[in-house]
Amino acid sequence: MNERYLSISESLKAGFQLWSKHFKKIIIVGLLVYIPVQVLIELISVLFTDGTAMDLSNDDFSTMNNLYNLIRGLIGSIATLAILGFTLTNLDDEKELSIQDSLKIGFSKWGTYIVVRISAGIKVFLYLLMLVVPGVIKSVQYSFIDCVVVSGKNSMKDECDESTELVENNWWNVFGLVIILFVVQAAIEALFLVVLNSYVDNHIISIVGGVIVCLLQSYTIVVKAHYFYTLRSLKTKPLEEVESIGEPMAVKSV
Repeated sequence: MNERYLSISESLKAGFQLWSKHFKKIIIVGLLVYIPVQVLIELISVLFTDGTAMDLSNDDFSTMNNLYNLIRGLIGSIATLAILGFTLTNLDDEKELSIQDSLKIGFSKWGTYIVVRISAGIKVFLYLLMLVVPGVIKSVQYSFIDCVVVSGKNSMKDECDESTELVENNWWNVFGLVIILFVVQAAIEALFLVVLNSYVDNHIISIVGGVIVCLLQSYTIVVKAHYFYTLRSLKTKPLEEVESIGEPMAVKSV
């Protein structure tokens, strides 16, 4: 039996080529979103620390960190959707969207994505209450809900269900991709945190550093978009056609 599966390493390489090729537009889109996000985070940080004791407790730091992540997740998702839309359009139609059109996708899909993300989060939480493993399985199945929202190929199908169908038979590969992208994002953030530790009281440097981290992490968004496109192609196109467009795919005999 021939089993078609995806190569994570090839997707990482192809994602880097796409990211570097369209680096200028991706960075501009990121700057237009991430700068306001980081400024807002820094303002909240100032207000938070001014209103508390000099020595923040672990609970205070945890609260601040959760608030920062919430802001990045909510507002920063506009850039994520814009970059996903830019990349998927380029892969689908070989057409390069303008910065304005990319941002339009981010803003127009933002409301739908937030609703879908909340819905997915509730479902994953309920599965986690049952047992940890079903929750992990479900979270991996929902890995591409943002890509599904942006592509909007099937308006009659629930985004969570569509992502689940795409991941079917490729769960372990997608799980591996999720882990690798998480490690890449964490490594970028950790590297800059070490550098910025010496300038923790300088708000300007903190904002610049945070923006740079987000811009570098945009590489993982492009990789994810490329992997999603390949995964969807394997579901909808003949094997020969997928190979002919150079998608990261291999065939294994079982």
